[in-house]
Amino acid sequence: MSIKAMFLIMLLLFVIGILLGFFATLAFQSLGEIGFVKELTKQIYGGAPTKFYSFDMALYIFGRNMLVALISIALGIAVFVPGLIVFANGFVVGLIAFFVTSLMQSPIVSIAAIAPHGIIEIPAILLATGFGTKIGVEFWRYIVRRSKDELLRTLRKAPMIIAIVALMLFAASIVETFVTPYIVSKILGVTITSQG
Repeated sequence: MSIKAMFLIMLLLFVIGILLGFFATLAFQSLGEIGFVKELTKQIYGGAPTKFYSFDMALYIFGRNMLVALISIALGIAVFVPGLIVFANGFVVGLIAFFVTSLMQSPIVSIAAIAPHGIIEIPAILLATGFGTKIGVEFWRYIVRRSKDELLRTLRKAPMIIAIVALMLFAASIVETFVTPYIVSKILGVTITSQG
């Protein structure tokens, strides 16, 4: 399968993760266990700097996402690991979308909080995970069939793919730090300062 096909598979897993995250949170709410999900979200993001419009925040976001991308590529040899990473990320996005939508009684803020940087960040992560999966598939094909040509062709693309992913994630981190808070603040009619 091509990298493009792997990308589309990762996109499908991401969308499924979002939907399950959103509706799972709805189920937890109906069971009166929403506190558990809130604590889970806090644990995931609890170590982040709290200052908006801060280059430190942008570097933190870039570093976190780049680490996920590199792990996805490195663990592609396990084939299913990148897909699990994508699904988990989608699930978390679903959780956050539910919380923001419930709090604001509107999906507009959820979209504003995710879309500006998400249109760059999500494709970058999907590219990394799709590429990692491609490496895994070709590795095991080599193990079974002893045909290494496609594996070598795929590995030669690694520097270019990693560079593209890094540039996209860096751009996304800048947007998430400096643009997304501004857009959200305008929608809410409040001022978000650099002090967070």
